[in-house]
Amino acid sequence: MYEFLERFNDDEEQMRFGEDMRKNMVYAVLVYIFPLLFFLPILVDSNSDFCKFHANQGLCWMIIFFAVEIITGVLGSISPVLGLLGGLINILTLAVMVILVLGASKGMALKIPVIGNMIKPFK
Repeated sequence: MYEFLERFNDDEEQMRFGEDMRKNMVYAVLVYIFPLLFFLPILVDSNSDFCKFHANQGLCWMIIFFAVEIITGVLGSISPVLGLLGGLINILTLAVMVILVLGASKGMALKIPVIGNMIKPFK
């Protein structure tokens, strides 16, 4: 599993994480479980590179999470077969959330593909 996570890890970003990583890890994990709390790491420690990274990725995760929820809701209202497809998409979203939580709990810098590089309001 670690090898799989390592493929998405941004080693350069992870090298900037300091000792504050251990004390702020819980807040990084919460960002991915509760996407609306994407700003929580910044409130805790606005000078931490670890907190800034996970706040940025948490914002990306929130955008993706709510977009997926809207899409699966629309699919479910169109027909039952598309509703099943929406259910499968929700299971995939849950799997991605677990991967992000595991990465944050290990102190990794997992970047969300494509959108993770585009949105960086916390610098």
